[in-house]
Amino acid sequence: MSAPLRRIGIPAIVLLVAAACSPAGSAPGSVGASPSVAPSPTPARSPSVTGPAGPDPDAGAALDAFRAFIQTDPPFHMRADMLLTVGPLTLDMDVVADVSGGNEKGTIDVRGSGTSVHMDIVVLDGTAYGRIAQRDWIVLPADTTSSNPLVGLDVAGLEPVGVVNAGGQLAHHLRTEDVSALDTGTITGTAITALDIDSVAFDIYVTDAGVPLTAVMEFAGTGTVEGASQAIEATVRYDFSKFGEPVEIEPPI
Repeated sequence: MSAPLRRIGIPAIVLLVAAACSPAGSAPGSVGASPSVAPSPTPARSPSVTGPAGPDPDAGAALDAFRAFIQTDPPFHMRADMLLTVGPLTLDMDVVADVSGGNEKGTIDVRGSGTSVHMDIVVLDGTAYGRIAQRDWIVLPADTTSSNPLVGLDVAGLEPVGVVNAGGQLAHHLRTEDVSALDTGTITGTAITALDIDSVAFDIYVTDAGVPLTAVMEFAGTGTVEGASQAIEATVRYDFSKFGEPVEIEPPI
């Protein structure tokens, strides 16, 4: 069994907001929300891909290059788009972040029926800070680490699917459906407990040099939110860029 993807922390932040917005009320220390329109029904679930060009004879070399690339743990820029369903509640999230190892800084916009939250986020040395609009910074009451989906990824657990055209670039499509590919410890916390994952799919598209372009993660299961068991489903798309460019992350004032 492959090792899990470690420290996928963005879902933890969104689930915290989900608990705050749930009909059952607010979780302790939860953030506030303002009226808005309903979320878009579907996020950008996949990159601009022209179907598989056939078998990938260079998949082994691409996996080796990808392993070597992520082991250097370079800083990068990331955009993420997430659609999350927790019981009757549906949330749409957009993230823009600069990531450096387990640290990051960026913004998160969460939209739901009657709910809109814009947050500034700083994750530094294992502590997550959040700020809505120009309010004071708070320490988020969730087990939140980094949103970096590449940390701890077991490359050997990925299977080649084929060569595709992803956003105009030749890319190797790699995939795993191993449920251990999601570390539920990074998602549970104040907002949700006892999370059981039934299914996971993780697709990633990398260049010949092993540079990741896009990744799409989907998972489904059940969890306890505000003391009640709820079905949970999520789809997250990640777009990566600016690898190796310097990132300065400081604690919020």
